[in-house]
Amino acid sequence: MAKNLRNFKTEIADDRSVAGNKFSDSPVHKDAKILAWKCLKPTYRPAVTNCQNARSFLGEEKAELRLNYLE
Repeated sequence: MAKNLRNFKTEIADDRSVAGNKFSDSPVHKDAKILAWKCLKPTYRPAVTNCQNARSFLGEEKAELRLNYLE
């Protein structure tokens, strides 16, 4: 998972649409882990979630920005 996040961060650096909203690695990893766990938790199998649930999983503080960054 960490390798995928590093690759993701490299791709983000090249994406002009999110260039102004940079986050350090630690919060990005934390958010990705939270979302991954919430998708696995009900059945212990990979699953999807909708954006509204994802925002609630991440909490109120800049959840929309953080979710957009991960998308």
